[in-house]
Amino acid sequence: AHNVDTLIIVPDSMLRTIPFAALYDEVADKFLIEQFALAITPGLTLTYATEKFRRDNITMLMAGLSKAVGNFSELPHALDAIEAIEKGWICPNLSEGFLKNNVANAFETKPYKIAYFSTHGKFENNPKDSFLLTYDGRLGMNDLKGFVSFHQFRTPVELLTFGACETAAGNELAALGLAGVAVKTGAKSAVGTLWKVPEKSTAQLMARFFCELCDDPTLSKAKALQNAQEWLLDEYRAYPFHWAPFLLIGNWF
Repeated sequence: AHNVDTLIIVPDSMLRTIPFAALYDEVADKFLIEQFALAITPGLTLTYATEKFRRDNITMLMAGLSKAVGNFSELPHALDAIEAIEKGWICPNLSEGFLKNNVANAFETKPYKIAYFSTHGKFENNPKDSFLLTYDGRLGMNDLKGFVSFHQFRTPVELLTFGACETAAGNELAALGLAGVAVKTGAKSAVGTLWKVPEKSTAQLMARFFCELCDDPTLSKAKALQNAQEWLLDEYRAYPFHWAPFLLIGNWF
């Protein structure tokens, strides 16, 4: 047990709504995320457990929505993480032209291992009501699945990440959020949240997460997320609301 550093959790029913990172060990005086890297999976048979995430020749697509669209407020920190990520990886940034057709064209013209979307989004019990917001409207999950599935014929999408998104409150079927839907599109893994986190905290954590992945090619995705959560925990230890809801779903390597 002393050699265990990662816990793989297969939650059922209401357990899907629990932020496992915030479970507290009174004896050790530590949160669970300080003791183990965590990953969530709907079922172990759905993961790519034997395939490690190779960091060579990384191709990454990013897009952020910083301006208000319709009834959705502006996200002034949406581009913070993207700007930080660009310092470590050279990757296309669709933020100025974050339109549905541009996302589709990006996936059609080049194979991407990672995609990061920092925008408003919501996951409801009915997938038809789930979406990511672009400057020209809502990008439905069926549309996203179509883009990623087309891409799968060339190389699997290794990681989809979402910032500033939220799930349907109190709905255990929606608790895995957009990240859970993303895994169903064919992506090996996804990072999302159990609830809507203040966008500044989200930007800080996402920037740190990708920095960890970039700096150490031997680090697993689960360990990179753990390091990022612990880093944010140092600032908000008394406020798990900021760091506890982040989930890695699917392949944890």
